[in-house]
Amino acid sequence: YRPAAPSRRAVEHYLAERDTRLGWPSPSRFGTRHFDESGSRRIPAFPEPGEACVSLYGDSFSYGSGVSDEAAVSNQLSLLFGCRVANYGVHGYGSDQALLRYESMEDDDAPVVVLTHLSENVVRNLNRYRRLIASGDPFSMKPRFILDEDTGLRLVPLLETRTPDDYLEVLRDPGARLEDEYFLPGGPSGVQRLRFPFSLRMLLSLRHYHVRAELRGMPFYAEFFEPDHPSQAVELTVRIFERFVSAASERGQRPLVQVLPTAQSLAEYRRSGRWVYAPLLVQARKRGLDVVDLGRSFAAETARGGPCEIYLGCEFHLNERGNALFALETARAIEERGLRPRSGGRARSAVSPGSAAGARPESSGHSL
Repeated sequence: YRPAAPSRRAVEHYLAERDTRLGWPSPSRFGTRHFDESGSRRIPAFPEPGEACVSLYGDSFSYGSGVSDEAAVSNQLSLLFGCRVANYGVHGYGSDQALLRYESMEDDDAPVVVLTHLSENVVRNLNRYRRLIASGDPFSMKPRFILDEDTGLRLVPLLETRTPDDYLEVLRDPGARLEDEYFLPGGPSGVQRLRFPFSLRMLLSLRHYHVRAELRGMPFYAEFFEPDHPSQAVELTVRIFERFVSAASERGQRPLVQVLPTAQSLAEYRRSGRWVYAPLLVQARKRGLDVVDLGRSFAAETARGGPCEIYLGCEFHLNERGNALFALETARAIEERGLRPRSGGRARSAVSPGSAAGARPESSGHSL
């Protein structure tokens, strides 16, 4: 961990603009190129914010980072169903923030709501400051849930920092204020701070969960799916699923929960024949949750060419073909459960016939 040192002016701007419940995105970004006035990604097929037949919640894979608005999963689902599919996915979200964003969207009355859990988000659900698990933005404080014997889940809210000095002090020493953060330097995750004696710190860094995974030839998040892992990440994530399903049902909406594999999960499945997130599915189904595993269709679609077929750069976000597959399999899951929404008007033409964004994956074998 290397503390970031943003300017005081940048911190002041962040404190004034941040979402005090979710962390990010700032509401000031709504009505811009990235989000429409409702907070959804722009949907070219149904560009006017308003009544939606389906709403999507998740991270940047749900948002469709790396592809155009036309090619994103939400626009393709809108074209498949003939009604607006709102997209409330946000870059960097775990399942926890996705759930909280759903709960904060009190005006979202879509008949069907979908929560998509990316396999690596089992790590994000344990985290309160994203820079402890990923490089980048120093303004990435977030809430998280912890397991509670009485209520099942207890929310640890976004850390309250009122002044720039207060915020900068947390960056310098996260351990002083960020209780319930699994990835604090010197903790069980193996994250370290580079400080004297350096040789000892380098030796201790061999305990880092990324290093442990690399030595085993596994995705960096694989160990967190182990049923006896001290973080209890699987149990926590299942509880988040349960809360989403319960909240949607109380609002009279039909929930759908999905697990989407990263390219690393898919590569490990091709190597070993086992999904690293299988324990999550087992535990969820023991609790009576109907969780859709998108891995099967992703594996079938990439049986010949591997992850490069559907992931940008072979390992990052979904490409246009991957978003098309994501949309088709989500639509299939909705159809199979009798949740197909009614058409809500005529779609504005968003893609030309036969384009990559509008085409359905040829090998999927599914039709709507």
